[in-house]
Amino acid sequence: MNIVKKLFGFVEDYLSIVMRVVLTFAVSIILIYTLVTAVSGYMMSNKQPTVKTGANGANYSSIEELIFPKQVSVQDDEEEDEEEEEVERVYDPKIEAIYESMSLHFKDGRANRDQFKENFKPENLEAIMLTIVKGEYSLGGLSRSAFPRNAKCSSGDRFPEIAAMREPIEGDQVNLALAMGITEEDIDALNDSIRQDEREYQRFLSQLADFWEDAEPRGSLPSQYESITSYRQREATVWATNDLFLCGWIKSQDALDAENAQSEADAKSANNEGDRKLMTVGASLVAVFTFFAAFALVLLSIILVRIEGHLRK
Repeated sequence: MNIVKKLFGFVEDYLSIVMRVVLTFAVSIILIYTLVTAVSGYMMSNKQPTVKTGANGANYSSIEELIFPKQVSVQDDEEEDEEEEEVERVYDPKIEAIYESMSLHFKDGRANRDQFKENFKPENLEAIMLTIVKGEYSLGGLSRSAFPRNAKCSSGDRFPEIAAMREPIEGDQVNLALAMGITEEDIDALNDSIRQDEREYQRFLSQLADFWEDAEPRGSLPSQYESITSYRQREATVWATNDLFLCGWIKSQDALDAENAQSEADAKSANNEGDRKLMTVGASLVAVFTFFAAFALVLLSIILVRIEGHLRK
């Protein structure tokens, strides 16, 4: 009986200490877990998808065999007549570079080079480029039957819009826009969008100029296009080559769109997981406060029992 009394007294004396130690460890673990979960949940719930931009056209070396399955050498015994043309207007240097590269495939007498100069001018090329970047061009529109059937794209595939090619709001147009109720913030946002379109248009032209530079005949070798004696067919083949560059751009953009869609899905999943973790944090805090309340009741009961014991003595 004395042993039981001593054991009970030991438990009574040291119970509060044991409970404080247990409480300290429990609360510390719960608070650390809650803090980590809260930080992780907040970061995940605010995760934004990574958007990739910057599609690229095909390289000439990758599409050359689609146009010319075998290398064809054609001797050109006719000398070229160098004529200086009077420049009537100034074009984008990249447009002029593309035009000059294309013209090198019409220097022989088989497909009359005069037809190229008469039927195809820099202003025509500029108009075609604008049609392409505004998303108003379909593959095969200019190449017709010359478009390769074994290409990765199909004739009739629409080229995506790269730039709307709008004019910025400047000068007197600003006052007119303000009078129409358009805010300065909207004007600045629109002009920023237009400048971004221009940068993308220039990037497109740069890649296309490099593409056609790679297609130029090398050294004394004649152009492979000289094997096509019909002017119309050669012109269509040139545009088929250009369409393959556009096909590469389309496929590159499709790949970027797929990556962006996956990134958006991953971000949405992370947001949902973050929200779930934040809800877990709330539940953990409720558990901590419940534990505090229970501990306070137990501790209060022990104190009251001891006070009663001292009063009796």
